[in-house]
Amino acid sequence: MKTVKVGVFSPNTAAGSTIYLQSALTTRFAPGPQLVCAANLAARHVNNKDASVVPTMANLTTNVSVELYYWDSALLTQAALPGFFWMREQGVHAIVTDGNAMTDYVGQVAAVFQLPTCGYLSTDPDLSSAYSYPYVALM
Repeated sequence: MKTVKVGVFSPNTAAGSTIYLQSALTTRFAPGPQLVCAANLAARHVNNKDASVVPTMANLTTNVSVELYYWDSALLTQAALPGFFWMREQGVHAIVTDGNAMTDYVGQVAAVFQLPTCGYLSTDPDLSSAYSYPYVALM
């Protein structure tokens, strides 16, 4: 079975304290813990071949499992380099980043290693440039 290792930058803290962002739906929410929960759920669906969301999951992931490696970005680009190299030491096959600055920074370094990077909170259209960011995809 092939194990796909995914590194995830998650903003769990901001300068050492729990972070909250304003939301139109709720007074405030913490995106880091929600991301961790969602990523863990997705990995569990892949690993258990759970077809409740994707009916063809078992066929798509026959010989695949997923392992997740988290790094607290603390919403700081300074976390990018140590986090990136820690993830490389873990042998990750892809990286998921948070905001625009993190995706920009990690995307440039990841290109050197030909490591796919996905920015889940990134909205900067410049990050969609295949020329400037050949290994970056935005969600």
